[in-house]
Amino acid sequence: MGGYDALVQYNECAVRQFIRKWDVYRDEGMSHADFIKSQAEEVDINLGYIDFNHYRQDVYLWYLIHPYGCIDTFKDAFKDDLKVFGYDINLDFPDKNALEKLILGLQKAGISISIEDFKLDLDQYYRWSRNLLAHKLDDKEKKKLEHLYCKLDKEKIFSWYPSLTGALSAPCHYTFDDYTLCTANLKNIADILTTDVYNSINWNKFNVDELSKSKHLRRFIHNPDRFAQAVKGYIQSHYGVILPHDELNILINKIKDSYE
Repeated sequence: MGGYDALVQYNECAVRQFIRKWDVYRDEGMSHADFIKSQAEEVDINLGYIDFNHYRQDVYLWYLIHPYGCIDTFKDAFKDDLKVFGYDINLDFPDKNALEKLILGLQKAGISISIEDFKLDLDQYYRWSRNLLAHKLDDKEKKKLEHLYCKLDKEKIFSWYPSLTGALSAPCHYTFDDYTLCTANLKNIADILTTDVYNSINWNKFNVDELSKSKHLRRFIHNPDRFAQAVKGYIQSHYGVILPHDELNILINKIKDSYE
């Protein structure tokens, strides 16, 4: 998602430069329609006219589409990762969104989740906002979006994200801060999920099948220090965890047992 953030920021810079350029031409007496047409012709694009105000709202919603695709991918990858640790997470919860399915599945598996409700409410609002554009929701669905907005605890939200108070200015109205708030919240939720799960991990249950197949690892079997370093490096690169000595030994012994 970080790479996409940079792409969005690049696009936003270009848009804002374009709008500032319009301010100059407007002061010189050019009509909006003529400005759009002239700028489009300069870059060989056949654009006759666009409403800046409506366009900006659609662009902010468009920014939200990719982050929710990332969360869907995260949900599936997270489920696969947890299988290695002995957890088979059920995601079969009809009418729930991707994050809700993952959280319910983790809770059903006995993993305690500590995500605050105000963050999940915020996620739900922006998720539905994204759907507003992606699925062309009707007026009835827009009413639901307004209801979700009214449920938001803005005091808690801005206490947690104090630099983004330009967001959530009105229901169904968006600024660039809304995009930044949405992605910051999604990243924070994902981070909390991984931390919550880590507290429930038992390295005795780690499935070493993949590690056991590593030819790189097997060649150090007669060099205990190098073997331990290779196992430790694998876990760190795959899971971002530096294993304590006792847990590392658990894993090393399991891998060696699999070779016999």
